[in-house]
Amino acid sequence: MPTEEGKETALSVTLKDGSNVKYLVKPPTAEILEAIKKEGVSKEKVSSYEMSQLGMAFNIGENPVTPGIALKITN
Repeated sequence: MPTEEGKETALSVTLKDGSNVKYLVKPPTAEILEAIKKEGVSKEKVSSYEMSQLGMAFNIGENPVTPGIALKITN
């Protein structure tokens, strides 16, 4: 979702208990990029069994969520 100033993007997640958590989505810093080089980004596919155990998430925003998005959530 866009921010009020329209220059950045926020990820809004409504949790199972109904509470809402928002994250500011920013480009990675040099430190994060370096860590990704060392750790890599998982290319692991989700198994059919795991898929049957997952909770549901619905995209209710104006833009589709494309496959392959990888986010690192920080506190």
